[in-house]
Amino acid sequence: MRVVLAVLFVASFASAQTGEVVGTVTEAGTGEPLVGVAVRLDGTRLGGATDIEGRFVIADVPVGTYAATASYIGYQTVAQEIVVDEGQSSLLQFDLEVSYDMISCYIVCYSPAMVPRGAFTSRVLTTGAESWCSPSMDGMVYRRDAGFR
Repeated sequence: MRVVLAVLFVASFASAQTGEVVGTVTEAGTGEPLVGVAVRLDGTRLGGATDIEGRFVIADVPVGTYAATASYIGYQTVAQEIVVDEGQSSLLQFDLEVSYDMISCYIVCYSPAMVPRGAFTSRVLTTGAESWCSPSMDGMVYRRDAGFR
């Protein structure tokens, strides 16, 4: 009986030395939640990813002060300091801004009349990019869009 109580005491003491980090990640410009953002505590192997509502939970974090980093493709990486207290939930809010330095974008302008029938073996989808092209452009033109490096 004493052994069981000793094990329970040690287990409860060990779990009391941790807390958790919870929070949300949104896009700075719109406030929309971002899905799949990697949130990690630098210098540890602890981290997680945001869900469909931009929320994340990092459980069983040892008590201490950490640099928490949120990173997502196409957005600037943001770091914040967080203090984790024993048995408490520490709250973080990340607002990520779009990073144009990370995106290289080429726009392909074409005229459907210039593409011979059967020239492509796969399906071609357009996303409205043709509206970015000058009406005076003929044939296939490749150019780097303004604002992208």
